[in-house]
Amino acid sequence: MHEEQGDPPPREFGSGLAALHGRALPLDSPCGLDILTLWPIFTGSVKNATSVKNEGLAAWAVTLLRALPGAPVVGEALPGSTDDGSLRFSDAGLVLRVEQKAHVDPVIAHSIEGRNAGRSEPLLVVARTTTSIAREILESHGIGYVDASGNAVIDLPGLHVRTGSLVRSGSFTVGAVIAPAPDVPALPRLAGKASLIAQALILEPERAWTLDAMAERAGVSTALAHRVFTRLERATVLAADGRGPRKTRRVASPAALLDLWAEEAIEPKERRTPAYALLRGDGTREVSSRLAKQELAHAVTGVAAAVRRVAFLTSVLVTEVRVTATRTPAEIAAAADARLVEEGANLVFVQGPDDAELRFRQEVEGVWLAAETRVYLDALRDPRRGAEQAREYRSQVFGF
Repeated sequence: MHEEQGDPPPREFGSGLAALHGRALPLDSPCGLDILTLWPIFTGSVKNATSVKNEGLAAWAVTLLRALPGAPVVGEALPGSTDDGSLRFSDAGLVLRVEQKAHVDPVIAHSIEGRNAGRSEPLLVVARTTTSIAREILESHGIGYVDASGNAVIDLPGLHVRTGSLVRSGSFTVGAVIAPAPDVPALPRLAGKASLIAQALILEPERAWTLDAMAERAGVSTALAHRVFTRLERATVLAADGRGPRKTRRVASPAALLDLWAEEAIEPKERRTPAYALLRGDGTREVSSRLAKQELAHAVTGVAAAVRRVAFLTSVLVTEVRVTATRTPAEIAAAADARLVEEGANLVFVQGPDDAELRFRQEVEGVWLAAETRVYLDALRDPRRGAEQAREYRSQVFGF
C-alpha cells in the first residue's frame, strides 16, 4: 500500500523520545495539540552547558537549541544574513534562521516581527527569558521560539514542537544553563503612576509630548515622566525630536507600546465588590446615572463599556464599574440602589488604592466610561470571553 506524495506529515518527536528513554510519552493534549515532552533532553543537555561553544551564539543559546527534539545541528548564520546562527533539522529537511536575545518582551517581539517581514526562511528566536504576550506575538507571525524556562514553539511543515514551561514542573533548572544577566539600571515598569504615562501616550499617539505636558496630563512628576520616556526611547517605542526643554517625543510603535503596557500594568491591590441591582432597559446607563446623581466619581469599564463602542454578538451579564476609593462598598451600593451579594451579581464595583484609573474617564452619551486603554485591559482580563472581545475592540478603536 503506497501513500500519496506530498508535504511530509509533522514528525511526532515524542515518539523518538519514548524510544530514546524506553518509556511511552503522551502525545495528545486536551486541546488536540501534539505536546512534546522535552524534560529528559533538556535535563541531560544542562549538564554540558559550559562546554558548548559556537560562533555568533552564546553557549547557553546553543545548549537550548541542541536540547530541542530531532537532534538539530547548530550552525553559523546563513550567507548574507545578519542573524546570529542557524538550526538544521535534517529529518524534516528544514533550516531555520536563529536570532538570539537575552529577553523578549512585547516591544522586542514587534521589532523582531518587523525585521522578519518578507523573509522566506523561517525564524527561530532563542532567549533567556520571554513574556507571555511576547510569545503570542511571535507565534501569531509564524516565528518560533525557545527559552530557558522550557517554553518552545516551532510550527512548520514537517516539524511541530510545542511545550509548556518546564521550570514549573521542577524538571529544568534555569541556573544550570543561564549565566547571571548583567546588572542594568532599574527602569520603571509601566505600572502604578507610570501606567498613566503609557496610557496618555497610547490615547494620543500622534501628539508630540514634552516632559511638562506629560506630567500635567498624567498627573505625575516630570522626574517620573523623564524616566519612563528614557526607557521607551531606548526600546525605540518613542522617537525623540529636538534637545533640551523643547525636546519632544512621539510614539513610534503604538502596537508595541499597548502590548508592553498590557503586560506590565500589574494591578495594585483592588477591592472588587459584587452587587445586584434591579435594572431595566439600558442597565449601564441607569447605573451610571444613579452614581452621578450622588456625585460619586466612577467609570464603567471592561466588556460593558466596550460594547458601547463596538458591537459584539454577546450580552453583558455583569457590568464592571470603577469607583472612587473614597467611599465604602456600602455607600457605593446605596448610591446605585443596589444590594451587596455573594452570588447572582450583575454589578461589580472596583476600587483601587486611589483614583488614578479614573483620570482619563470620559462621559459618552450620558454614561461615564473609563479610558479606552483601561476598557481594553479590563476586557482582556475578563474570564468570560473577554480576550476575544478585547481584541475586536482594540482593532476597531485603536486600529493597531
